[in-house]
Amino acid sequence: MPLVKKTAKESTVLVGFNMPKSLRKEVKDYCEWAEVKDGQFYIAAIEFLLKKDREWQRYKKHVESFE
Repeated sequence: MPLVKKTAKESTVLVGFNMPKSLRKEVKDYCEWAEVKDGQFYIAAIEFLLKKDREWQRYKKHVESFE
C-alpha cells in the first residue's frame, strides 16, 4: 500500500533542485507504482520529515512562543 496519497490542489510555488540520478529514478518508479505525481511525492516526503523531526518541532514551538 503506498504511503503517498493523492491530495487536493491548493496554492503552490515552483521549486527546482538537483538530485542524484539513481534517486530520481527510484522516485519516478515509486510514483508510477503508487499512481501519484512527483510533486505529491515530494510534498508528502517533506511533510513527513517536518512532522517527525523532533528538534525542528522544539525549535518551531520555541519560536512560536515569541510571536
